[in-house]
Amino acid sequence: MRVTKIIGAFIAVGLLFCLTPFTPSAMAEGSSTTELSANYLTIPGGECIARIMVENKDSKSHHYNLQTTGLPDGFKAFFTLDGKGVEGLDLSASQERIVELHLNTLLKAAQDKGLIKVKSSRDDGLESLMPISFTVNHDFSLEITNEIKKLETMNGKSLSFDIAVANTGNKGLKDLGLKVDLPYKWTLDKLTPEKLSLKPGEKGVFRLNISIPSSQGSGNNILKIKSFNEAATSQEISIPVTVTATAGYAWWAIGFVLVVGSVTVIYFRKNVRR
Repeated sequence: MRVTKIIGAFIAVGLLFCLTPFTPSAMAEGSSTTELSANYLTIPGGECIARIMVENKDSKSHHYNLQTTGLPDGFKAFFTLDGKGVEGLDLSASQERIVELHLNTLLKAAQDKGLIKVKSSRDDGLESLMPISFTVNHDFSLEITNEIKKLETMNGKSLSFDIAVANTGNKGLKDLGLKVDLPYKWTLDKLTPEKLSLKPGEKGVFRLNISIPSSQGSGNNILKIKSFNEAATSQEISIPVTVTATAGYAWWAIGFVLVVGSVTVIYFRKNVRR
């Protein structure tokens, strides 16, 4: 009887092993991705950052590729590690690191809520998916409303134009300013007003005065401008600026070339005589 029970036990264990489905994680240590927050709040035209922990639970080093799936139309996402853009990372055995997922929201988002997934693919084929939810907060929203197709000026002159902004959110915006990226040696001489406050639905105007150096040659340049405060950021606009060099600058350039040429000729004559 005792022998019969022992044989029956072995048969039961054998059947259990045969009927258990095989998965990679059942036979070896795998990987995991952990979201450090349940839901992320973003604003129209803004960016939210999801902190994701990627962990290698294996006893060997592995490379992990990262990508997002289910991203709504128009939204953009990218990963950074220690401030640098990445598409994957290498982890040694039992190592874990935090990767940041940057989610850029449209100024006029088509949906207020969404669910995207972060896919982690290991070099041996092991994959994991982690859902990340987000909500678009319309309390704070800012937009540049005027479109400037092109500006023209001359070197050594000043350039003046207006930037119109609108508070398209549900709450007031205080201390709005402008961030202006200028070509080399160009200067923003005056911004009027320096700060602006807008009620919901209200519009305002910034007046910019920019100086172009006299040494600026003829050509096309780009101004990049956006409005912002601590709660909201507008879209960035790019304004093409065509600069025409004056005759004085042309003569100065010709004179400079002649001087350089003369010095070169004199230098070579002296060296040839020696």
